[in-house]
This record gives sequence, structure tokens and C-alpha cells, in this order.
Amino acid sequence: MIPRIFIKEDLIENKEIELGEKNFHYIANVLRSKIDDEVIFVNGRDGEFLSKIIFLNNKRCNTIIIKKLKNYSKQEFLGLIFAPIQKIDILLKSSTELGVTDFYPISTDYTNKIYTKLNKIEGNIIEAIEQSERLDFPNINKILSLKEILEKLNTENNIIFFCEERTGKNSPLDVYKSMPIINKNIYCLVGPEGGFTEEEKKLIKSYKNTISISLGNTILRAETAVTSILSIIKAFYIKS
Repeated sequence: MIPRIFIKEDLIENKEIELGEKNFHYIANVLRSKIDDEVIFVNGRDGEFLSKIIFLNNKRCNTIIIKKLKNYSKQEFLGLIFAPIQKIDILLKSSTELGVTDFYPISTDYTNKIYTKLNKIEGNIIEAIEQSERLDFPNINKILSLKEILEKLNTENNIIFFCEERTGKNSPLDVYKSMPIINKNIYCLVGPEGGFTEEEKKLIKSYKNTISISLGNTILRAETAVTSILSIIKAFYIKS
């Protein structure tokens, strides 16, 4: 299987690229690649390109792009509003693989401040892009408070599925049958470890473009809830 690597350089045929430190380590030390071995490059905007190694020693690896394999393709819009959690790497990777195009981190009453440092968010997303064969790179928005994000997205063009543990009354299927969504931006809202406070739940449901949705009778971990709601949305609403 040809290794797939995300890089930030522009990609065009016949261009020579020297790998950065992290990718060099992966190619040279993990995969133990050799000259003439092939590598696939993506950068989130130009598509997918096949290249081969033309120089490799214990310090440097150079490649040349041979041909374009796939054109750039943008995922259908899918936003995730989430509170940073301890296992944020799992949350980010699974969300990227499931097609989230826009990440909206939020701070809530129960958000552990330790987890609001989002310096590793890009690295986790890159790993998921390499794994899932996505060709686009999701947008990463700055962290806002719950109220700020609700105000920002409070338009008729946006709909927010609020995953409400214990008290969520609407099953995903019932929502789909009663309200087919056409030409709207879909967002999923998942709380932190510990969930939302009663005051926060009231705030969320005070906005007309939010829909409370149930993920079942059991209490899910935050990262599990994210995977669950995204899978539901992909099954019912996202056709790409």
C-alpha cells in the first residue's frame, strides 16, 4: 500500500519536494522506504498526487511528483460544535473521517480548562485526512463561549442538532420524517464531559434553529456521542 502524506506545499506535476522532519522520520525510519518507492501527497486544496523518492539518506528525503491522481473535492458542509475533552484526539480524528468540514470549539461551565489548549488540533486532523483519504482540510474556528456560538449561528440558514442526554425527546428518525432539511447548513452540538448545565440547556433550546435530539437511553462519552450523531446525520442528510 502506498503511504499517504499530508503536506502544506503547493502540488503540481514534476515538482520536487523535500520532506519535513516529521514526514522524513515516517518515510525513512518507520516505513524504511527506499529510492524509487512511491508516496501519495495531499495538501487539502490541490487534489491527490503520486510522487516517488529520488533521494534518501539519514538526513534528507527528496521526492518528485509524477502525476495527479484525483482532483480536489470539497465535502458537503457539516459543522461540529464541541467542548474540548480529555480524549480530544479521538474526537477530532473520528469527526474528520466522518466528514466534518468546520470545527467550532466552545467553552462551557463544565469544560475543563486544561483541554482548551488546542495547539494539537491540526495534527490530529492531518492524521485523519491521511487515513480516510479526504482531499480537503476542515476549517478550524477559534474557541468561543456557548452563548457566542449560538448567537453567531442564529440564522434561518443554519440548523443545530443538540445532543441532549437523558431529556432529548426526539428520535433521529422522527426528526427526519417530520422536517426534511433542504439548503441548510447542518451543525451538531455535543457537550463536555459532565454534559451541559440546566441553564445551558435552557439557553440552547431558546434558539429557534436548535433541535433537541436523543441518542438513546444510555449516557454516552462525549467522543462516542460525537461519532453517533455524525453517523446519523451522514445517513439521513449528507449524500456525499
